[in-house]
Amino acid sequence: MVGTFPIVAKAGPFAQKEEQLTTVPTSKSLYAEITALPGHADEVASLLSALAKEIRAEKGCVSFQVFRLVDDPNVFHVDETYYDEAAFQAHIATEHGRKFNEAIKPLVKGGKSELFFVTPVM
Repeated sequence: MVGTFPIVAKAGPFAQKEEQLTTVPTSKSLYAEITALPGHADEVASLLSALAKEIRAEKGCVSFQVFRLVDDPNVFHVDETYYDEAAFQAHIATEHGRKFNEAIKPLVKGGKSELFFVTPVM
């Protein structure tokens, strides 16, 4: 996305107090949907929990949140925002990300998470 928009960083090195606002020039945002195969949801949840700790420590991570659907506990929704394209590229090159993607292959529908890149409406 070109331009700027306000974003409040809740975790990571860009974390702000609730009343502070950070303007991120060209942040990269996406969400991932991961559907665990029957009997593997708790293992996927555990892998996501461990991954979240690693990603939140990345220098360019603005926000990384993992959700589990109430109506279908096999489905996970991950919201991610990185400071900019370079931070996102550094993120996808990490060893912990590679290991996570390998680990979930036999555990999730399609063998991977489905990614959706998003931009803010306002």
